[in-house]
Amino acid sequence: MPIQYEDRYTNPRLFPEYLQQDFTVETPNHYMVRLAPIQRAEFRIDAQKPNATIRRVLEMEIGEPCLLVSRRTWVGNSVATAVQLWHPSSRFHLVGKM
Repeated sequence: MPIQYEDRYTNPRLFPEYLQQDFTVETPNHYMVRLAPIQRAEFRIDAQKPNATIRRVLEMEIGEPCLLVSRRTWVGNSVATAVQLWHPSSRFHLVGKM
């Protein structure tokens, strides 16, 4: 059962061969950190209703909300990535510890 729909922008100046990678061998995150370790990140979490395409891909019922995690990362002064991570609310929860 799908648990995440990801829409990711990667800066082609920092990751010029991103689309040629085999991400079954190395995760996108590991590849990017290896090339250009992020120096800061910004997160935002919202409850949103997904559009029809996302709902279909995630095999969700009409009306079920998602947790939408939006994240941007920087390398130096350049935005390295901007990503939206859609999670069906019935299959995802956040936990934090300090």
